[in-house]
Amino acid sequence: MAFDPVHLFKNVYNNFCKKKNFVCPSSSSETDQNLLHPTFSHLEKIYELEQGKYPKMAHKLSEKVLHPQPIEKTSVKLAEAVFHESTINTLKFYALNGYPDFLDTAIFLQKIRNWFNNVNVKSIDYGRRKKDELRNPMRRESVDVDLEFIEDFALWLQKWQKESPLCNGLSKETFHSCNRTCTAFASLVRYLFDRYPYFNYILLGNICSDYLEGRFGWYRQLCGGNYYNAVTQFLQAEKTIRLKSLIDMGYDESYKGNIQRGSTNFISRRIGRKKIVY
Repeated sequence: MAFDPVHLFKNVYNNFCKKKNFVCPSSSSETDQNLLHPTFSHLEKIYELEQGKYPKMAHKLSEKVLHPQPIEKTSVKLAEAVFHESTINTLKFYALNGYPDFLDTAIFLQKIRNWFNNVNVKSIDYGRRKKDELRNPMRRESVDVDLEFIEDFALWLQKWQKESPLCNGLSKETFHSCNRTCTAFASLVRYLFDRYPYFNYILLGNICSDYLEGRFGWYRQLCGGNYYNAVTQFLQAEKTIRLKSLIDMGYDESYKGNIQRGSTNFISRRIGRKKIVY
């Protein structure tokens, strides 16, 4: 079972915002005992240093990004701003110019950013346009090399969860879901290439819950924008969607029996010269 990488990306951001300080290993190697100490206050310090300056190096940082309201924590744009390349490069710049502690935060943000770039590929030529090998799709001829980063990231998460207490790391649920998603993606890619020999590449960014969320959003809009719908309303909305799909495909009224009527409201439409009632 895999979880949506976009939601995991936001969960890491929310954990970082809430706990402020992490203690994590620098790599997944068992012989490497070096630890990183990323701190959220480093981002706040950069924001203060660049107040009133133009142009800003960390131009994605803002008050909303650093101190989001509870409802705003579901926005992927805020997580994107924290793990953006400009923020990471700014931390590295200041680490070489009087703030050496910023380097640990930059390394941590870069690791999370690389993982998100690797599992959020939705275009076959995205890596070429961005000049980033991590944004290339999973290809049959180089599947072991392409999956090396994901599998190494899963080992890094396991080492982090094992060696660091929860107060200095991600939540138990975030650790579990991130690790499960990485291992599931690796297994799924190998299975698809073995099972379907005509697959030349796989876009991991399309393995997400966008379509499911879009369907439920459609349900809510058909019910008046209500987020607390009854089961009957969901069933009626599904019947409306199915019948609308049939009409859009040009079927005539002989197909309307495929859908049971869920409402006493009948609307007439015309498609060409034929009248459809549903």
